[in-house]
Amino acid sequence: LEDEQLAMAARTAVESGEERWIRRYEARGTTLDADLRQLGRIAGPAAAKRFEDRTRLSVARLYAVERTAMALGRGGRSAEARALLDSSTYGLDRERLVNASKQLAAEIKLAADARVGDVRTRSRAVIGAILLLALIGFAVLWRVLNSYLRRAEAVHEAAQRSIHELELAALKQASKDEVVGQLASGIAHDFNNLLAVVIGSLDLIEMDLPQDSKSREQVEAALGASLRGAELAHQLLAFARKQPLMAKEVDLNASVRAFSRDLRGWPAPKIILDVKFEQDQVLVKTDPAQLEKALKNLVMNAAEAMPLGGRVVVQIGPDRRLAMDDAAQRYACLSVSDEGCGVPADQLTSVFEPFFSTKPTGTGGGLGLSMVHGFVKQSGGEIEFMSEEGAGTTVRLYFPKTETPALSGPTTKAVPGTGSSRVVLVVDDDASVRASVVAQLSSLGYATIEAADGVEALQRVAEAPHIDLVFTDILMPGLSGAELGREIAIGRPDLRVLYTSGFVGGSASDGTELPADQFLAKPYRKQDLKLKMDQVLAAA
Repeated sequence: LEDEQLAMAARTAVESGEERWIRRYEARGTTLDADLRQLGRIAGPAAAKRFEDRTRLSVARLYAVERTAMALGRGGRSAEARALLDSSTYGLDRERLVNASKQLAAEIKLAADARVGDVRTRSRAVIGAILLLALIGFAVLWRVLNSYLRRAEAVHEAAQRSIHELELAALKQASKDEVVGQLASGIAHDFNNLLAVVIGSLDLIEMDLPQDSKSREQVEAALGASLRGAELAHQLLAFARKQPLMAKEVDLNASVRAFSRDLRGWPAPKIILDVKFEQDQVLVKTDPAQLEKALKNLVMNAAEAMPLGGRVVVQIGPDRRLAMDDAAQRYACLSVSDEGCGVPADQLTSVFEPFFSTKPTGTGGGLGLSMVHGFVKQSGGEIEFMSEEGAGTTVRLYFPKTETPALSGPTTKAVPGTGSSRVVLVVDDDASVRASVVAQLSSLGYATIEAADGVEALQRVAEAPHIDLVFTDILMPGLSGAELGREIAIGRPDLRVLYTSGFVGGSASDGTELPADQFLAKPYRKQDLKLKMDQVLAAA
């Protein structure tokens, strides 16, 4: 198509003799050359060499004939110019270019088919690595609290079943990202439920142990390992684009300014952090905590790419390339650039894959960039990665803009003395999770009532009008937590509901939006539970 446009520009220049058509011809030729080089990089060195060998002579003769014809047309010799463009030699050269292009396309397709096989192999490797991480986490927890061995084995069996189901889906769909994402979110969900029990129990055990007790040190070590397991689960959910997002309107200028103040010399003494802001507010809707994690991850990667020092530029504003597009009005751009070693061209297509790294084996790699990719996509945005070996890297994050000013949400004060005067209905289909929540609430002074599912919970609400709050899991068989909340709102609009889950965030499984201030992600510490309970009860 671009070659057709090039030929059309040449003919128009011959017919009109106008200089602007000659300039358009030259500009289109430059674009076509660049696109051919890009196509060659996609096809690979061998295919690109064959394509160049097939087309070099034809392309040179085409350019020579077209430029000669335009020169004749400019000199008033239009008939001679048209004769050149209508010659059989000119047409034959164009036909050779088209045929060579078709051959290149066929070679690219063969390379793509080979890539599909490579993707399947990598899928199995990534699945094995994720399973290994899960097994390591289970082993740590087993050494600390062997009473949870059966639960860990059940989660492991569920993970094995998920792997089997996802491998079948991979064979049907040939989609590595979807398979790995579903596996990661499934493991993270079960892992979060397990960790909710472990962390809740450890909090209660720690509370009863003396400060100088050896057992307290062991419990603290177990808590640390459990919290690291929770962070791993959040990373898996971020990669799978199913992490709990507390999205709200955020001013990128204010968020990045606060982030740069908190650095205080980090990431390294030899690294210069240059932050460039927009003059006006840049309002987007996203999770500010996850935004800070993503920005920290990108800045850390940039610093590691410059071991001898250099400049990291964090910039807010529309991408210059989108200046003539309405996308500049719909998206805000946050970019991080460095002057580091860059990424080789043959590895650019793999940068968002889990455990990708340009470092030597054993010295780097993880879910970093894949987490950032998943977070941006989950926020409704786009991500762009540009790098040249030896010349640095730029990562651009595009977030949808909002139309209204960013307002700080209403603040709620904790309710002092929420003890025996408060009654909480705990709803969870997992008996061990439910028992752990009841123990935590009891230690905080709340009276509790239990229900194993949504239907039983509605019966308890009808039987006990003195219930002050319903604390319910979202994903339950039968009546889900979101459906339970809607039923309660009809019969008891004064009764507050607090939702929790180890899988979804601000929305139910059916897509219903849940209030961010009424959601607590699993797993959580006892103090987090108390703070959220106080906030929800204070808003009642």
